[in-house]
Amino acid sequence: SDSGREGRSVSMLTITAQPVHWQETVQAAVEETRRLQRFGLTPSELERYILAIMRDSAQLAEQANSIPSINSLDFVMESLALGHTVMSHGEAHEAMVAVAADIKLEEVNAVAASLLTFASDVGREAEMLELAAEPGQEGKWARPGPTRATSVVACIPAYVTASGDVVSVGGGLGHGRGGLGASGHLDADAINLEELESQGRQLDALQDMEAPEGAMRFNLSPEQILGALASPDLAIEPVPDVELPQHLVDPQEIEATMEELQPRFIPLQGELQQLLESPPEALPPALCRPPTDSDTGITQRRLSNGIRINYRHTDNEPKAGLLRIVAAGGRASEPREPGPGGVGA
Repeated sequence: SDSGREGRSVSMLTITAQPVHWQETVQAAVEETRRLQRFGLTPSELERYILAIMRDSAQLAEQANSIPSINSLDFVMESLALGHTVMSHGEAHEAMVAVAADIKLEEVNAVAASLLTFASDVGREAEMLELAAEPGQEGKWARPGPTRATSVVACIPAYVTASGDVVSVGGGLGHGRGGLGASGHLDADAINLEELESQGRQLDALQDMEAPEGAMRFNLSPEQILGALASPDLAIEPVPDVELPQHLVDPQEIEATMEELQPRFIPLQGELQQLLESPPEALPPALCRPPTDSDTGITQRRLSNGIRINYRHTDNEPKAGLLRIVAAGGRASEPREPGPGGVGA
């Protein structure tokens, strides 16, 4: 994407992992990036992605009137700084609809082949440039051709436990080098490498004094990180083109189940079996459909299978809903005492 701060288009691959699994996580990300770079999307993948983008675009157009003015101003300023055409969200959605039908799989895969080489082929930039220059490769690459990685940044903890959990030391400064603050920028002409190294050694010594008993220093060398990114041993194969069904459950099966079980709302209080044995007309409608709480805006219902439903209408995402199902197990079964990072269930 275009970056006003960098003054150019910038692509970034962000990987987050537990320290003990960092190498497997990096390799999994590189595997998927290489698969996309080598083989591209399948027709069904492209169809699903276009539908998702169109859905998000339509939703953004619906909530255009609820976006804070400061956000709209930032959007206009950024668009003008980057030379983009400024359109309202409704106009942008109409433009998206107009071009969606003309998106071709070959063109998308050519862009992926060019754009993703910065992460899929770290250390092989020269080989990829030679490959793109070979006869017959013109249609397989989009302008300007293969990209290359300009920097690799690793944020790692200073200490971990024997099991690989992160240990917080010295107010969370990270691996003995502190941070650059919100600006995150240093003038290259003003960098004093000897001074930075001296400050780093001082922070390392301070953290060694504050490290809790049993903590182990977590060290990664640049060679290890680049080795994981550039590993030639990763097995890359094209994925089969899988046609996903339009429905997870057949609508006729749902209708038959509804007819058989006759679901209904029941009062929030009371024994479930007794309520189910009572005829529907014997239950007061006011108890089965209690009013919305005036303070929170939350409405609670109870289904005839005992499941309770809490819902609330908001203007956050027009024409969309978010369903969250909570069941016993999962994180609720984890130990209640705080972990090494001071956080517990």
